[in-house]
Amino acid sequence: DLAGVAYYLLAGAGKTYAVPLVNGEPVAQAQAQVRAVHLQPTVVDRANATVRKGYVISSNPPEGNNEPANTVVTLYVSSGAAPVAVPNVVNEQETQAETQLQNAGFKVSVNPDPTSTQPAGQVVSQNPSSGTALPGSTVTITVSGGAVPVPPVVGDSQATATSQLTTAGFQVVVTPG
Repeated sequence: DLAGVAYYLLAGAGKTYAVPLVNGEPVAQAQAQVRAVHLQPTVVDRANATVRKGYVISSNPPEGNNEPANTVVTLYVSSGAAPVAVPNVVNEQETQAETQLQNAGFKVSVNPDPTSTQPAGQVVSQNPSSGTALPGSTVTITVSGGAVPVPPVVGDSQATATSQLTTAGFQVVVTPG
């Protein structure tokens, strides 16, 4: 009878279910727990550096709230740490560059370049060079060894060649040949 159906629907609608504690749970397990108490889970990914990727950060409504059957419970699930901007440290001194990258959350790998003619200790390149990367990832900086270019003296007289090489900072030893 219609009155019985109406009573069942209206009286049944008054029953509530507690939102389960799912914080820190893997998303599939959290969804099953929410469904088990007659609520409807929906997932929203959020970057989070402290909660493992694929695990629930929080829910809305929060755990313990009593909600009618089929209420949507939003599960905020960690997508891992958010990428952060990689600072450009090219042309900076090695120690300053390392500090800047470490302060931004990166590990630093130093690759010396003994053939670079930039001043010694200066960063000549980095990888990644720009954009974003995950905190904790490694940025490789290539640092100049301060090599001095050798002036082209082939074909010059011995006196001119010696003068140019000495001016460039080289010690000249002439061997007859």
